[in-house]
Amino acid sequence: MANSTIVIKSTSFPKFQVMLRYILLSFQVVTAVRVSLLDSEQSSAQLNGRLSKRSPLPLNGDASKCFQMKIQANGINLNVLVDSATSDLIVPLSTLNNYRGPTLPDTKRGEPVSGSYGSGATWKGYGFLATVNIPDTGIIATNSPTVGIYQQSIEPTVISGEPRQGVFGFAYPSLSYYHTSPESVMDAWYKSKTILKNQVATQLCPYGLSEKSYIDIGNTDSTKKCGTNGESVAWVYSPSLDFFTVSIRNILVNDRPVTLPVAFKENEFQQNSFSYIDTCSRSIRLPHLVLDGLIGAITASRAFQPPLTTMETLAFFWQRDVIDTLKYTIDWKKLPTLSFVLDTGVPKKKKGSYSTVKITLGPKDYLQQIGPNQYLFSVGFGSETSITLGIPFMTRLKVVFDREGGRIGFGPGCGCDTPTDGYPTIMNERKVLWPLPRSKWSRFKHTVAQKLSELYISFK
Repeated sequence: MANSTIVIKSTSFPKFQVMLRYILLSFQVVTAVRVSLLDSEQSSAQLNGRLSKRSPLPLNGDASKCFQMKIQANGINLNVLVDSATSDLIVPLSTLNNYRGPTLPDTKRGEPVSGSYGSGATWKGYGFLATVNIPDTGIIATNSPTVGIYQQSIEPTVISGEPRQGVFGFAYPSLSYYHTSPESVMDAWYKSKTILKNQVATQLCPYGLSEKSYIDIGNTDSTKKCGTNGESVAWVYSPSLDFFTVSIRNILVNDRPVTLPVAFKENEFQQNSFSYIDTCSRSIRLPHLVLDGLIGAITASRAFQPPLTTMETLAFFWQRDVIDTLKYTIDWKKLPTLSFVLDTGVPKKKKGSYSTVKITLGPKDYLQQIGPNQYLFSVGFGSETSITLGIPFMTRLKVVFDREGGRIGFGPGCGCDTPTDGYPTIMNERKVLWPLPRSKWSRFKHTVAQKLSELYISFK
């Protein structure tokens, strides 16, 4: 249900305003459409006061790159990348090359450690225990495993300082480069009892809503949201306790199964062959055969006018050129959906079989808006044996990473209160889990409330 916020101001129709205010307040009780009777400055002040006391923390950045959060390490404020595919907290030392930004002193003390990332970036540093906290919260631990780096590759760098000043990894501790106890910063916070659950919830938002992106260390927020109680509506198990992985049973384009590569099917149940959920990947990475099937369905839909030429198809979908809607009209309803069927890890009555959850993305998930009139095809070629579910997979989902329970939760995320296309959807083998269908009476109440709101605005 969409939320409407209206600020009451004096008008030249005082009697009508009082009457309409009464009607609106009545519908607020009946339909839960939010009506604010505060002026905008007072409302903003109250909101900021509440946010400073809550665990969900705002994230900087957008869906085109890693999101960032603020932490303090030994009293130094840092803007760090939020990365579900690493476990260490990486911070800069004062001797770090190719870096401009705040640093920690390089005492040359600690356990020598080095590492690398999938991007090709490499680093060397020291592992030590530090006091790490999240500003404006009670989340703190004085024995947090930390890696201070003094050397990094030049092309690409790990952190530049503008604005990347570190990396906060929250994957399972088995991925840590620095091995100590507690195993990671997340484990240090959990064992210090400043977070009650060893979980991280993220809401990574698309263009136009990026200011609503947040991370919830400890997954404490259970505010009712978009027809749910605030909890995940579906859980799937993480088959390997290193990266956050999922077991993908099937992929569908427009609800039709896509032929998976032989290598993918052969490796489906082998160790370390699972698919990944990655908060720092800018795209969904698919096997070539699956990607080709999706692109074929998009071009066959004739959703683009004027129709795309062969060269334009190559540029937009294989070379990731920007699509400008000032030059092309997109009929979004014609574009195909993209679905992933995930094993939940819950056995069915049939021996050796598991129940599944299907998450269906709409075209505005895989065609990400990156500017006022610019869109980018955010699906690319990856491995033939696994799939990477990057940021575009999550921009309209709330994802819970349960480090202790070895599972991943999914629920409604950014923009669910003002849906425009009905996606994404989450369903099990029996029914749709989200979005829930509304009754005719509920739709009627919501429509009347919206019309009254529009009428009130016209008299302001």
